[in-house]
Amino acid sequence: MIVLEGIDGAGKSTLAKALSQELNLPVKSFPNYENIPVIKRYFQGEPITHEGAFLLLLGDILSEKGDFIADRFYFSTIAYAKIDLFKAIAIIETVNPWSPDVVLYLDVDFDKALERTAQKRGEAVFDDYDKNVAFLKEVKRRFDFLYERQYRAPWIKIDANQPFERVVEQSLEALKPYL
Repeated sequence: MIVLEGIDGAGKSTLAKALSQELNLPVKSFPNYENIPVIKRYFQGEPITHEGAFLLLLGDILSEKGDFIADRFYFSTIAYAKIDLFKAIAIIETVNPWSPDVVLYLDVDFDKALERTAQKRGEAVFDDYDKNVAFLKEVKRRFDFLYERQYRAPWIKIDANQPFERVVEQSLEALKPYL
């Protein structure tokens, strides 16, 4: 299993489609709002504890196994959690879920990520998470923390600021030992 991680606007979904075609692997995106509609409502402001949301997201992710490309995984659950980083990690360690074969961490400049997110949505209208710049900076800091520690899997950093064709080439080259 190959996991793609990074902040919103890093290019995970676009890269997942390209890698899927090249490697003949299906893509699964998380969270799957059809599996847990309460999560979509949580992101829209419905009251639920942050710990409860974390556990629901984790349950959705861990219901999937097999050979696929994951557009986000439990690493995103840690990075985006509105609970303490070390509490999130402690929950993961307690659950002790299976780990992917490799994580491609798409590292992108914050301004470029926001620009891409705005373009993807057709206008510069952001949901509550996107409006909270400080929060997204914290998310990136958490991803960097997980990458630096090679948390629960080998992590490979890909410079997602470069042209997309180069991102695909570097990703395919980095994945060779894991295929």
